[in-house]
Order: sequence, then structure tokens, then C-alpha cells
Amino acid sequence: MKKILFVLNDSTVDPLGVMYLMGNIEADFDVLFVKGFDEKVLNKVNIKFFDILAFSTITGSHKLHNRIGG
Repeated sequence: MKKILFVLNDSTVDPLGVMYLMGNIEADFDVLFVKGFDEKVLNKVNIKFFDILAFSTITGSHKLHNRIGG
């Protein structure tokens, strides 16, 4: 079973893109959400455990996401 970690921006706007993706993910995926991007939280989650990291991002925050995920 593939494991996906969705990291959502802490925002007042609903993450419609992530919700759309979740509605189309097949049952053979194990999914975890983390809201509010924080490196300490990601270290506790142990990102190496996941097969896929999916970031909800906006212009500017992509640089930090690239550093963590890449």
C-alpha cells in the first residue's frame, strides 16, 4: 500500500485542490494530512516513511517546500 502525506498551508481558504485529489484517490493508498507547514511537525511525522509528499502551496512557500521534499 502506497503512503501519501499531504502538507496543507495554514490558510482560511479551503484546500480545494487537495480535496479534489482526495476524492479521486483509490482505496489502496494510506493518507495522512498535516495542516500548517512546520518543519518540526514534519520531523515528528518522519517524511521518509511516505512514498509521496504532496504540498498545498502558494507563490513564495514553494521554496521551503522544495527544500524539505527534495
